[in-house]
Amino acid sequence: MERRKILIAGGDIRMLYAALNLSDIYDVGIMGYSEEMLLGEGKEIFEKLKKTDGNADVLLLPPVVTDKSGKINAPFYKKTLEISEVIGKVKESGVLLMGIKGEEAKEAAARKNIWSYNYMKDETLALANAVPTAEAAIKIAIERTGRTIWNSRVLVTGFGRIGTILSDRLLKLGADVTAAARTEYARMKIKAMGAVPAKILPAKSYLSEMDIIFNTVPAEIFTFDDVMSLKKDCVFIELASAPGGVDKKAVKAIGNNYLCASGLPTNVIG
Repeated sequence: MERRKILIAGGDIRMLYAALNLSDIYDVGIMGYSEEMLLGEGKEIFEKLKKTDGNADVLLLPPVVTDKSGKINAPFYKKTLEISEVIGKVKESGVLLMGIKGEEAKEAAARKNIWSYNYMKDETLALANAVPTAEAAIKIAIERTGRTIWNSRVLVTGFGRIGTILSDRLLKLGADVTAAARTEYARMKIKAMGAVPAKILPAKSYLSEMDIIFNTVPAEIFTFDDVMSLKKDCVFIELASAPGGVDKKAVKAIGNNYLCASGLPTNVIG
């Protein structure tokens, strides 16, 4: 019996691992990767798989579907990958599996009678994905600050999946962690895990003591005045989706100490 065809387009090294595992059962094709941009296992997996495929039954897109330019998120591809290009390789009445920021892909699929599903709505998968996101965020913090996480004063705003795992990893690395949450229940969980609980945004005097801030709240909770109270060398890492957690004027004021890293671990895992 002919095997069903799956096309995997764009994404980071995780998508190549998915392609390799799925190739045991399905006829898998990949696109959105340039061999010269891959190293180690990523390159080895790439060489084992078909480079392109059309007339697919299923299209699998990355956990974060599009980048800032609205193209398919393909950090290991020298060219750009258009939504219309990948949708065009799927059969009518096929299936689109995708993550967040995939509204345009979903609309394009609907015009071709392709059923779509956001797999990041699966709580188990979303929780598993929070682990590499947290680890990638810590990697960025170490690189940008040039210091150890140990003994650093760190604030994590938001205590959802990513905030919880990030706080846990930071504590285990020896950071002095404050985690901010809206509910009393979440703040009790923060206290129970050994971090300092705070309301969603601590006082300015407290903010001024932080070395690193990770924001996971997709709402502008940091005002211009809040940001002006930060130390000059405090690094602010934005993990939330748009609009992010900082007033836009304040982002300019922070300058190079503000890093927009929503969509991690794309570009980091390798």
